[in-house]
Amino acid sequence: MAKALKTSDALISELTELAPIKTWSLIVTLFGDLGGETLTGTQIRALLGRIGIKPEATRVAMHRLKKEDWITSHRHGREAIYRLSKRGVHETHAAYADVYREGARFEGEWRCILTDGDAKIGQPYVVISKDIALAPADVPSDQLDAMVLPLIGHDVPNWLQARLLPQGFIALAAKLADAVEADSLARPTRLPLDAAARRLLVLHHWRRIALRSGAWVLISLMPDGDLARCQRVVSQFLTQTVRIKAEPVPSESDRIG
Repeated sequence: MAKALKTSDALISELTELAPIKTWSLIVTLFGDLGGETLTGTQIRALLGRIGIKPEATRVAMHRLKKEDWITSHRHGREAIYRLSKRGVHETHAAYADVYREGARFEGEWRCILTDGDAKIGQPYVVISKDIALAPADVPSDQLDAMVLPLIGHDVPNWLQARLLPQGFIALAAKLADAVEADSLARPTRLPLDAAARRLLVLHHWRRIALRSGAWVLISLMPDGDLARCQRVVSQFLTQTVRIKAEPVPSESDRIG
């Protein structure tokens, strides 16, 4: 039997309930997708309101981000205009590669580095504990007094997966992948507000996963796992949907059907 098409309301509700959402963090995701453009306070409240966030929560979050020098604002008549600050632009660009990455961050085989605990190990190694680290096979380890063992993806024990990424994120990746695949089968919408809300929610949940280096290690080690599937479907979704635009956003009273 063919799967029933979901409405925008159902999809937005499903995406909203995947994991707790902090309003200030959602706004960071929103501005990161704008490509340097501005938004008015009215536009921000309309988009976040479509997700169910109340205007007061939005105002508090915007105040916090201004205080922390993440966004700036100026007045144009009675309207406030917001954009990323220099700090916000810098940190957004630093995260851009992983959040919007279309392929895997790491390629090839991995090795497990065992030391006596006294060696000072940092990047490009992924530190698991004071005496265990992981590294791609092409990273030299000759300078370390260590035992080097090959690491096979399907042999990654649960405790090591948990050290690389909290289990909650792996579960979130599985649910997000399911939701994105449902979105691809959803009834199309011509409503800019709905399309923007769906993209923002997918991007926000994925950003929380993608900014953890351990997630990319597991994607490399376990290409058939939930994290790798999530990365593939989200990447395709972001490629096929339109970035959030700084254009007039319709109010709830303008919505149809």
